[in-house]
Amino acid sequence: MTETQAERMARLRARQALEDRLGWTAMALMVTAIGLSCLPPPHPTTPPTCSMGQHVWENYHLAHDALSPVIDNQSSYVVPIAAWNAYDAPVKLRAAGTGFTITVKDGGDASSTWLGLATVSPDGNGHIRRGTVTMNRTLLERYPEPYRAYMIAHVMWQELGHLAGLDHQRGVDDSAMDDCVGRSPWRDCLANPEALEFNQHDVDQLVAIYAHVTGDDLPPGCSSSDEGEVIVHEFPVEGGVHGH
Repeated sequence: MTETQAERMARLRARQALEDRLGWTAMALMVTAIGLSCLPPPHPTTPPTCSMGQHVWENYHLAHDALSPVIDNQSSYVVPIAAWNAYDAPVKLRAAGTGFTITVKDGGDASSTWLGLATVSPDGNGHIRRGTVTMNRTLLERYPEPYRAYMIAHVMWQELGHLAGLDHQRGVDDSAMDDCVGRSPWRDCLANPEALEFNQHDVDQLVAIYAHVTGDDLPPGCSSSDEGEVIVHEFPVEGGVHGH
């Protein structure tokens, strides 16, 4: 059967209409794809910060198998192990045993600008593999009582808190994690008998830190670090400037 000219023209018009529809569909799909690519992603692309609270270190924390560190106390001061362990926090101190060890010692001299130091040696995953608290007995013993005993307790607790992963919690009156920088009078802040240990927020921070740390994983957003020995905190003398 021979196709007439009218039939051929109708067929061509139908084909053209179909191609037009397909072309617009493809273009619409392409425009849609471009438009979607310009929309914000359904979830943030920026990784969450390591700081899961207001005062935690960015890169350093204890490994999951080091949450019960042994205290090697070489200092003339007493380490408050029982008081520390009375808190419902994931890091518990031990007076003896084997495993990860925190060394507490005396150091510094009259020319030092610090009362206490917290020093760590992290591995490539940011895990603290060696930690040291250094108490500047020379300067601490110069303060009169009743300041001296409270200051020693405050400095000791804060440096241990840094090794456990806490940063400062400044401007509070019930936590040893306030280094009293900018507080006046400085001695009264540092020797406040209500601020010699943790407050509840400190405990909550420790729970948050170690709820996210398992195996060799870093807390979300934390970068790994293998920097040798690192001073993570210097507790400044009166009038000093906090540099870590």
